[in-house]
Amino acid sequence: MSDKHVHVSNNPARALAEQFVELASGTSQFNVAVSGGSTPRELFRILATDLFDEVPWDRIRLYQVDERCVPPDDERLNWRMIRAELLDRIPGLWAARMEVERPDADTAYEAIMRRELPPSELGPPHLDLVLLGMGPDGHTASLFPNSPALEEKERPVVFNEAPGIATRR
Repeated sequence: MSDKHVHVSNNPARALAEQFVELASGTSQFNVAVSGGSTPRELFRILATDLFDEVPWDRIRLYQVDERCVPPDDERLNWRMIRAELLDRIPGLWAARMEVERPDADTAYEAIMRRELPPSELGPPHLDLVLLGMGPDGHTASLFPNSPALEEKERPVVFNEAPGIATRR
């Protein structure tokens, strides 16, 4: 029988934040892919406030999972939320932003991932944790049901035309 007591929070974001701390503490570098939207907002707030002193921030490296192709000052930009809720609160936190305003943003971001991340056994760069949400239409990581990007087998990052949505991802 273990002496370790496991506290299970009634708050899913709090429980996830505690797991995040535990996972990050067990590695020399913790490579995390994060999505935008509303799903991670509370998680980021908890990590940056309540659990700030428990997170090994110098080991964390953030990679953005999805982004809308909108101007850098657009309210819908996922990076704005990531920056406001986490990066602005943690000076010096390493994070890779998808510069979607660039026509070669997909290849540029893929180059960052291949340079900074170790390869996985399956070929794409290895991430220790991928935190995704799901939109009301069933999309995740800018992958929409029946979209062409679902057929991509070689590249970890591609532009995607979202069906029925004017904003490219």
